[in-house]
Amino acid sequence: MKIRKKYIYIVVALILFTSCEDFLEKEPFHQPVQQNFWQTSEDVESGLNGAYALLRVAFNDKVAYYTYGDVPSDQFSYTGYEDYDNIRMYNLGERLNENSSYRTMVHMRDWTNFYKVINHVNTIIAKTQEISVNEFDSEQDKNNKIGEAYFLRGFTYFYMTRIWGDLPLLTEYIRDPVNQPYVARSPKEEIWDQINSDLTMASDLLTWGYNRGVNNAIRGSKGATLATLAHLHAWQGNYDQVANVTQTLLENGGYALIPGNQYETMFDNPTTENIFEISSQLEDEEEFQEDGEFTIGRKLLKFPYTVREFQVEPEWRFDVNRFRTLFNVQDGETNDSIPDLRLQQVFEDIGSFMPITTKYDNTGFEFPDETRGFYVDNNIIIFRLAGIMLLRAEALAAMGQTSGSIELLDQVRARVGLEPYNGEQELFTAVMEERARELWAEGHRFYDMIRMKREVPTFQFSFINDDDFQAEKYYWPIEPLLRTNDPELEQTEFWRSRI
Repeated sequence: MKIRKKYIYIVVALILFTSCEDFLEKEPFHQPVQQNFWQTSEDVESGLNGAYALLRVAFNDKVAYYTYGDVPSDQFSYTGYEDYDNIRMYNLGERLNENSSYRTMVHMRDWTNFYKVINHVNTIIAKTQEISVNEFDSEQDKNNKIGEAYFLRGFTYFYMTRIWGDLPLLTEYIRDPVNQPYVARSPKEEIWDQINSDLTMASDLLTWGYNRGVNNAIRGSKGATLATLAHLHAWQGNYDQVANVTQTLLENGGYALIPGNQYETMFDNPTTENIFEISSQLEDEEEFQEDGEFTIGRKLLKFPYTVREFQVEPEWRFDVNRFRTLFNVQDGETNDSIPDLRLQQVFEDIGSFMPITTKYDNTGFEFPDETRGFYVDNNIIIFRLAGIMLLRAEALAAMGQTSGSIELLDQVRARVGLEPYNGEQELFTAVMEERARELWAEGHRFYDMIRMKREVPTFQFSFINDDDFQAEKYYWPIEPLLRTNDPELEQTEFWRSRI
């Protein structure tokens, strides 16, 4: 894989995207470098590689992908030190001094990493359109690359709007960052419209036959585009649109569930089930921490998987009562005594008070002789087929189309050895509980809980009461330093008097 080398090259070539203070930091760049770089299809390919690398940085920073999507959910009862337990309890308003830039809370409230992706992709879209089609294998090759860029922008804005709601909306290539005006936040509804527009454009440009071979899942595709669009519609509560988009995806994507006895393999390497994931392999990383402090492996695993012999419990500990209720596990039961193949293959010590998931156990050391440079060699799986099937089942259940919902639910359950849905639990809730089992610690649960609360008002969060939910407390505050750098920015509404 050449992503790392190409990323270094593109960042050197496009100095604009190396800013580190805020997403609109105004520093000059070498215009002739910009003009000379964007000449060929290979230049666009390098630019796209750079965009994926920037997205990987955003998701890996303080294990952000899982911190946003899993830590505040009902999966954990303790998530350790360095702000993670405050995030679990949704205490996000602590005001920190200027010497706290290392703190996880500061990093999570700061959207700079994501705007580096946006800024970079805006340039790709603008510059690629200026390159002659003769520089590409075909007109469709050019369209596919532009489609990837639109997908990346739509996906990044979608991910951001689930976190912060209202956002500054930047869709133009910044030619003069020194004189770039400050930008206020646009209402989330406008952000959603832009995401829909970008993803629709990406879907129109990309073809089902646009195949990257073994790298297919780690690049934007028509399938990844439709998966993102389906999740956008679900976030908006437009379940009829979720049903339409997922039907197209399931009928045309060519994806297939892998056999239950091979369940664990999808977390090591892309399979026919994997739709989109972020490459996060050893060769992609720019540096290594001595003990992998901020890796998902250190958070969810324990010795002997981790470097520390005294780490007899994971840093992020499951809520045991929730885990046992969800998976129907009794005290002292072993993995092989439960019919659920997920428990047999990607969990350990399920009947103890310290169960773990081994979804991210592809660990090692960059320097094995010295046991230094602990790393986790697992990609970040964003979308996979079982999740999309259950998203469609969720939509159909919400629309009252019970037979179609049950059919999909039973397919997911049958793959892992479970009996069909028996009607004991209300269907929409049963689907959401199956999503909780299927996607445990995969970055989805907190967003699922928000959708659950919107559809089933009696559903309760542990740390967001009903009034605060109606006031949209689930949207994060922005780091106060961002407002210092851009006076047009307003704090997220719920947090205006709380940070």
